Amino acid sequence: MTLRQFLWLIGMAAGTAWGAWIFVILTLNPQEAGWLGLLLFYLTLFVACLGTFTFISTLFAAHKEKTPLVHFRRVRLTFRHACLLSLAGIASLFLSSQNVWHWWTFALLATGIAFLEGLFLLVEDSRR
Repeated sequence: MTLRQFLWLIGMAAGTAWGAWIFVILTLNPQEAGWLGLLLFYLTLFVACLGTFTFISTLFAAHKEKTPLVHFRRVRLTFRHACLLSLAGIASLFLSSQNVWHWWTFALLATGIAFLEGLFLLVEDSRR
């Protein structure tokens, strides 16, 4: 798969996920849908953010690096960063909806994300 095909696929998947999220917003009533409606809301938003962040960061990395071999090495890294950023955003949104979003919960979330990234780097470094 070429990088152009990958970007096309990720872009289409992100667009579809945004469409699903808009569909969830327009059709589900949060008071009537219960926990399944909220799960669909957060899940579709997570997938949409993940696809969008992956697309943008991969596109930026591809523009920055000129050799094609480097592109595919960066895809895993950009996907991981997009996943962590999406997770942080959705967790922030959920905590805010539960009225427990404070400066110290932000600090705990940021510390947890930094810890996860450090763990990924440690495992990646041990494989080399």
